[in-house]
Amino acid sequence: AERREYAPEPERRGFYFQHANDLIIGFKKIQWLVKGYLEKDSMMMLVAEAGSWKTFIILSLAYCIASGLAWFGNLIKETGTVFYICGEGKAGLARRLRGLEITHGILIKDIPLFISNQAAAFLDKDGAAEVVAAIEELVEQHGEPVLIIVDTLSRNFGCGDENSTKDMSQFVRVIDNELRAKYKSAISICHHVGLGAKDRGRGSGAMRGALDFEYLITKNPNDTRTMRCTKPKDHAEPMPITFRAEEIELPGWYDEETGELLKSLVLIKTVDNGQTKAGGVKLSGQKKIAYDILNQLVKDKRQDMDAMDMNRVQIAVEDWRDACYRGGISDGDANAKW
Repeated sequence: AERREYAPEPERRGFYFQHANDLIIGFKKIQWLVKGYLEKDSMMMLVAEAGSWKTFIILSLAYCIASGLAWFGNLIKETGTVFYICGEGKAGLARRLRGLEITHGILIKDIPLFISNQAAAFLDKDGAAEVVAAIEELVEQHGEPVLIIVDTLSRNFGCGDENSTKDMSQFVRVIDNELRAKYKSAISICHHVGLGAKDRGRGSGAMRGALDFEYLITKNPNDTRTMRCTKPKDHAEPMPITFRAEEIELPGWYDEETGELLKSLVLIKTVDNGQTKAGGVKLSGQKKIAYDILNQLVKDKRQDMDAMDMNRVQIAVEDWRDACYRGGISDGDANAKW
């Protein structure tokens, strides 16, 4: 049917109605920051229990969006200024940032990534205004933010009760109106799971209702962590990402007491989450040996590659077979299939 055209309404303030066709006329293409995982002008939350590497994950996202480096094999669609509102774990951030520099070769001083000197208090009087004022000091030189990170919700909440629907709704309104709407940026909030419910953020559910993306980070039996989408509001659910951690030394940084080099963890994408295999049956015997050998071959090959892009690792069947023979699997079985 032929679409009847309506003159679009001029921009107005306050409550009013507009014709539904205006939404179609004014539709713009989806603006991804990370294709499939994070959209511009959206609100996202990472939910995890303590020790789940959520700060490592969100800091790597901040680093990649500010630098343009692919995030664990996923292309950054728009690079720009990132503001990180730090409420906890600040003492370790310098080491983590240095670890990212060493691993990926882009210096922090060369990218527009800014970290707050203290937590915000979004429910306190003038709390959001202080954050906006601090951002505005840097906007003229570095541009408006494409991503604002709040780590964690509880440390930046202010004088309120997370369990109160009223207070949580007010927190959402402040974040949404004063930051997301003002800059059309993505907002990413780190939050802890509840004590009795490990699959959702603690406190009032008003926060979850406002999200465009929610990701739950879980610990796996082999000490890896998996980030999976538990709420994609308007998009297909993206593929889970599993991370393993490697400890690296920080050249020139020493422990004053022991004189030893300081170290930091860096995250690397992996396909091994330590869960049971197809059909719910755990691998054992020669199958388990072969699987472990394959993982080791992949790990060895990764050392010569960009740790943010593990999707290119390929192991030839012949190399895997030879390694299995060296690992103790008999080569005399004529019926062995590769």
